[in-house]
Amino acid sequence: MADYISTLFNGTDHSLRLLEVWGVWLSSIGTLAAVVVALWLGFRSERVDLQVSTNIVLFYPSNTDRKHLLIRAVNEGSRPVTVESISWTAGMFNWGAYQRKHGLMLVDSGEIGCSRLPIQLKDGEVANYFWETGRLFESLRMDLDKPFYRATLRFDVYTSFGRRFRVIPHKSVFEELNKDA
Repeated sequence: MADYISTLFNGTDHSLRLLEVWGVWLSSIGTLAAVVVALWLGFRSERVDLQVSTNIVLFYPSNTDRKHLLIRAVNEGSRPVTVESISWTAGMFNWGAYQRKHGLMLVDSGEIGCSRLPIQLKDGEVANYFWETGRLFESLRMDLDKPFYRATLRFDVYTSFGRRFRVIPHKSVFEELNKDA
């Protein structure tokens, strides 16, 4: 093996051309890698990254034990995002007995701590939306009358880019929804 390698690189014209070709190949691969990394970094900074979460919360200090559904949207990207609307979806199919159901959630921005819609979120900013569980879950129980629908409940946050961010509710939301009214 060593004999073969020494004949390839023995300083003749042939071995010098072989080294030259290898150099061209290596520089081409390096250039291609640099272009791919530059494009990846450029597109990564333009990506919209919104983290959405849900939970059941109580307000403190408060003189009532009214529970609220909280939907929280956090802009984790460097690009500003405008939150346009919030809705819920249940079901999996667009046909048959278990057709998908949709509902738009109206936001009362007069509620203390509740953000308005639409709202623009810059890097790291947060929008909180609250709904009292009593009325909301009463209407959801009527609309989602079968356990299948309740199990497939999802909340959607829509942005001005036309992008939808879907979140599976926290288990506390399912527990509250499945309580007998």
